[in-house]
Amino acid sequence: MLTDIISELASDLGIQISIATEKSYLLDKVNKAAKEVYNSNLLRGCEMEQVFEIDTTTQQVSLPPYVGRLLNVKHHYMRAPITVESMRPHYVQQTWTPPYLNWRIKAQSAPLSRITDQVAPLTFTLAEAATEAFVITIAGRTTNARHKVETIAFAIGDTTHDSAGAYYQEDIEYIKKSRTTASDISITDLDGTEVGQIYNNMLTSQYMVVNVLDWLYEPDNVNNRYVEVLFKPRFQEFVEDTDIFCAGEIYERAVYYKAMSYMLAKQEGKAEDAILASQACDAYLNQIANEMKSSEIAKMRFQMPLIYKFKGNNNWWAYRQTGLN
Repeated sequence: MLTDIISELASDLGIQISIATEKSYLLDKVNKAAKEVYNSNLLRGCEMEQVFEIDTTTQQVSLPPYVGRLLNVKHHYMRAPITVESMRPHYVQQTWTPPYLNWRIKAQSAPLSRITDQVAPLTFTLAEAATEAFVITIAGRTTNARHKVETIAFAIGDTTHDSAGAYYQEDIEYIKKSRTTASDISITDLDGTEVGQIYNNMLTSQYMVVNVLDWLYEPDNVNNRYVEVLFKPRFQEFVEDTDIFCAGEIYERAVYYKAMSYMLAKQEGKAEDAILASQACDAYLNQIANEMKSSEIAKMRFQMPLIYKFKGNNNWWAYRQTGLN
């Protein structure tokens, strides 16, 4: 967990984590190291899968903020694979058939999960009263400006605030907060419809929006509205001392080595040690990858001994084991 990584780094480097600024410096380096490790191609075993329902009124799916990179998608009912494309092929192809077997990524980090035609202030509501002061920043087009940046201050005990500006929802550029909070923040429009969320452990509201069809289509079978998504979750920074690395505790040693390499690189005469620490991180990731690869289920071809025979359609069939792949 975070406290173990920071404590070991502090001990090895002679840093006093009882001093708030020193601990904050270590936390910053650990989170930068953790992000680099998380984005490594050597990372294994952190994938997740989930079933999502397609919005049949807009023919799109808004994947929640914890979805990072799409790995595979398939139709839940037909069990058929779905092709994921960028927006470009849409302009050089005919409309897609059959339904729901091609996806077009419209936005990687949209600030809202759904867009209404309202031009109005947005309401930000905490599930619980704020325990610490923080600020929400929203940027986008309003009725008075093409690009407006507004800050909304929450004091201790506050639960809800409205934006001063009336925003065009399709032209909102970003929504972020200055610190993590004790509870999630719901973003609603003038009618009280939730159009987004900022999770308590995240700083931004961001959704991957995917177009699944070019025309309106109401499935005859309700099961056709569901898709299975395999994805790599979005990276989560360490915040609390008890937090565990988002890819799993098994990788925390690699995070330690990578953070050590960052800090040694800043010290005079420690360039070689920094390189060794970075190499130790890579070696540790390779070791885990190889161990996981060796534990994967091997493809095997089983055939029954010759004494087991079956007769069907007046033909005798015999099977025997010939080997393993």
